[in-house]
Amino acid sequence: MAKQNKLKRDEIVDFRKLTDFIRDEYKEHGIEPSWNLLMTQVKNMIKNYDITYIGILNVLKYMTQIEDIDITSFDTLGLVPYYIDRTNRYIEKYKAVKKSIDDFDFAEEVEFIKPIKQSKRRERKNETFE
Repeated sequence: MAKQNKLKRDEIVDFRKLTDFIRDEYKEHGIEPSWNLLMTQVKNMIKNYDITYIGILNVLKYMTQIEDIDITSFDTLGLVPYYIDRTNRYIEKYKAVKKSIDDFDFAEEVEFIKPIKQSKRRERKNETFE
């Protein structure tokens, strides 16, 4: 029973993160969100697309920050399902790059090699090939 309450608290925190993000996006454009419509869409996405509040939040961040889509211009989250796969691919690439950076040994000493100066080149004779 305690595990369900813990999960519920986590969901509440995630829900709050999502609604805060939506509120901030709309506030930035001076628009009041249509909360009834938006929350109905969130509920349907969770049911139909097996996505979490954090999943929806990640998709909205991808849409606004990477794809530069203004979610307030639609007053709807209807585009979210179309960006789920793109967002997941982007996150996987991000994690791979982050891991390679974390695994990189920045302490490794770099060796500088001085180029060898070449003496004047020989002048070529006009040779013919047979």
